[in-house]
Amino acid sequence: MGAYSHLSKNVRLQRAHEEIYEPSSPPSEQRIKVCTQKWDVTLEEITQWEEATTSPEAQEEEQARAESWHGY
Repeated sequence: MGAYSHLSKNVRLQRAHEEIYEPSSPPSEQRIKVCTQKWDVTLEEITQWEEATTSPEAQEEEQARAESWHGY
């Protein structure tokens, strides 16, 4: 178990994704390996999470949730 295993799976997937793909340099095998071990997730899980959160349906849902939160 990683140091962050107390966090929900979605949170760990999001953090791992950010650490792997958000830095200015392209993802390296070493960074992927370190991040997946650190956050206790697999690259396949990160890819599935990314596809689920970037699909048009997911984006529309997020937009609707944001609008209802802000009272629009």
